[in-house]
Amino acid sequence: KCSVIKADQRLKLYKVELNPVRCLVVDVSCLSKDLDMRLMLFNKRVLTAISENEKNSISDLITSAVLDSNVKGGLRWPLGKASSGDRYSVFGMRHTISKTYKNSSMRLKARHADRFRFRNSHGQVTEEIELNFKGITSVLH
Repeated sequence: KCSVIKADQRLKLYKVELNPVRCLVVDVSCLSKDLDMRLMLFNKRVLTAISENEKNSISDLITSAVLDSNVKGGLRWPLGKASSGDRYSVFGMRHTISKTYKNSSMRLKARHADRFRFRNSHGQVTEEIELNFKGITSVLH
């Protein structure tokens, strides 16, 4: 998880959580710029523990990010700072604005997503709807 350093318009890592699919998911809200972002770190192997060296590499990568609403995804990295050694690198960014509606049987999430991938320099803006039904499996059986 990150917080925003308002004076520098940069991110600061304050907590790392492990997930077997995504090693790190960071949701950042910058209230002064009406901006929400999610950073996801994927790994080719499942991490069960993270070393202090790995935590420092991830922290260096995140703190070098600069908030910039003029670029796709809302974040940019100075030249040469979009990777941390041979282990971690930024491959894409996503800026999403979402609104969730729910009742006792379902949840509807409307999302506006602005994505950018470094690998092919491709960006896209989409409008998405996610619909989750609670207890649908038991009803179908």
